[in-house]
Amino acid sequence: MKNFLTITEQRSGSGLLASLCSQHPAILHGGEFLRGLPRHKEGGVHIKDILKGDFSGITKFYNTHDEEIKYVGFKAHGKQLQDSYVNALKGMTDLKIIFLERQNLLKRYLSMQYLNLYGFSRKTKIPSNISFPYPPLVLSATDMVKNFEKVTKRNRKLHAEFDSHESVRIFYEDLNRDKQREMSRIFDFFDVDFINIEEKIEKMETRKLSEAISNYKDLKKVFCNTEWENFFED
Repeated sequence: MKNFLTITEQRSGSGLLASLCSQHPAILHGGEFLRGLPRHKEGGVHIKDILKGDFSGITKFYNTHDEEIKYVGFKAHGKQLQDSYVNALKGMTDLKIIFLERQNLLKRYLSMQYLNLYGFSRKTKIPSNISFPYPPLVLSATDMVKNFEKVTKRNRKLHAEFDSHESVRIFYEDLNRDKQREMSRIFDFFDVDFINIEEKIEKMETRKLSEAISNYKDLKKVFCNTEWENFFED
């Protein structure tokens, strides 16, 4: 079996991508396994083994021993990829890389704010005293810029770190808009047969940004004529 790594950020569609990839009998896309130190386990998978290029623990974790599987991989958020991990992964010259990014960093930032405030996901039952959709938020332009710059800088750094590896770049917006087309790119990347895929994850937030951000109009004025102005789509 060959190995791959999906490099992404939180709230950028990695759950969707993993579910779509794993519908293919030749691909096993695991979750996050780099959340601790090398001596730690995540779901019974030793991080130190992954950093040595041994991904067999991932198939054991998912109780999968299918001979059809050709590619086994997992996802890592940018902030999890500390330098020692990057150096170890870079040493795996045959490791394929999927860069999964979100073009609209404002939508990602908003999603992170809700996650930090409420800590709920689609798998978590929302308490009766909290209504959904969540109430609109007032966002800080200063904090937004800091976040946009940090994520952009980190993405550029990781692209540079793995520039010698075979890679494919997928944008969440494109994947959400046309799943068959974007998954065909990934299947080509892995050199596996194309299959029709089904979306099994329901989007939680469907409101316009202007409906989810209380000070949307003020922020849109602040960001006018900046490199971030295209994030304000309404």
